[in-house]
Amino acid sequence: MSRRRVAGLIALGALALTASYPPFALPVLPFFAVTPAVLLIRQGVTDADPRRAFRWGFWYGVVAQGGVLYWLVVALWHFTKLAALGYLATIVILGLWTGVLFWRATSAFLGSASGRPLPTLPSSSSGRMSPGLTVSRGGSCGATC
Repeated sequence: MSRRRVAGLIALGALALTASYPPFALPVLPFFAVTPAVLLIRQGVTDADPRRAFRWGFWYGVVAQGGVLYWLVVALWHFTKLAALGYLATIVILGLWTGVLFWRATSAFLGSASGRPLPTLPSSSSGRMSPGLTVSRGGSCGATC
């Protein structure tokens, strides 16, 4: 996929996600705002390159969250001039998180294509959620009783 197309998908996704929140608040748009992210993940699977998917996810997260969280600087600038630094740190951390999600999704799909199963949560009919914890059925005990 060309850099221009990747940049276009990132910009389109960021614009759609930003327009999903107030003051725009277009109620149907959030359902379509994730489409560019899905297309980028799909291209990462097609290229069989989770590292590239991580880079795309990082930039998608930085640009999208940069648009969504613009109000942090506006709201906090009055109190401290370090608001811009906090804003930058926040969008970089969220960009890294989005990159990890893109990388993990691409790796999981590539793993399932190679015969390895997709990761799933264990299911149990006994009510046990994890070792040492049970679902309380009317009692006040939250741990194994």
